[in-house]
Amino acid sequence: MEAIHRGQADCSFAAPEWLAAFSLADVARTIVDVPIGSQFAVSVMTFNKDRWDGLSDTTREAFLRNMPVALASIIDAYVEREEKAVAEAHEAGVTFTELDGEYAAKFDEFMKEYHDQVLRDAATRGIENPEEIVDAFLANLEKWENLVQTEGTENYADLLWQEVFSKVEG
Repeated sequence: MEAIHRGQADCSFAAPEWLAAFSLADVARTIVDVPIGSQFAVSVMTFNKDRWDGLSDTTREAFLRNMPVALASIIDAYVEREEKAVAEAHEAGVTFTELDGEYAAKFDEFMKEYHDQVLRDAATRGIENPEEIVDAFLANLEKWENLVQTEGTENYADLLWQEVFSKVEG
């Protein structure tokens, strides 16, 4: 983000919350609102199997019971900060626009090709069964989009417990 502040770069793909977190609203004149998705990080907390197996049953249960609440709280806080940052950017005179015309067509074209590109990249890297992995990911994504659509996000921690953490063995 330093490059934008110094005028060495004139654009960035960034989460709206960065308007405040990295003061991008101070230098951005226009925001093109594009649904680029989410970063799929490994997790908030990751254990290797040996370390996990070395924890007591009580400790593992405590992690499993509390992680849905922690994740939901992180997401809620991020959404709140994002909404605030966007409102402040609007107040500061930043222009928000949507992708349209030729740009929207190119973006749609890219997204249609993305699935095949992921499979090609995985094959190049020696990933076994990339189609199964991608298909499982897409099925899970659709499942969660439907869950959030029908259940809302007010009980997201409960959904995480029911659909994920309650199913972790050992």
